[in-house]
Amino acid sequence: MAAPRLVAEQEVVAAALTAHGPLAAEKFSEEVIWRGYFKGWLERRPQVWARYLDGLAADFAALDRDRGQRRDVDRAMNGRTGLACFDAWATELPRVVSRSPSGGGTGTAPSGPTRRQAFTR
Repeated sequence: MAAPRLVAEQEVVAAALTAHGPLAAEKFSEEVIWRGYFKGWLERRPQVWARYLDGLAADFAALDRDRGQRRDVDRAMNGRTGLACFDAWATELPRVVSRSPSGGGTGTAPSGPTRRQAFTR
């Protein structure tokens, strides 16, 4: 059964078009439409989501067992890989997310779900 929508994709796209015009809202509108399509696709194939969650749990368990891999992942998530472009992106991402409506809008790192919880939303 499909989950109820709080805001329909049509409403989101219409608001973006009104606020920004067709050209500026084009990519955003495409992403909203793609998200709606893919969500529907997953709802009709619950085994795909279940396999994803099983694989994710196995990956996190492996990460818990391997200190070297955990260290590398922590460095990557905190922008300390030594790769300038990746590190810049990794440090910028929490600021961008925190300014989004779903990230709290405080301009600081999100305080919501843990990183593990974020992968299962």
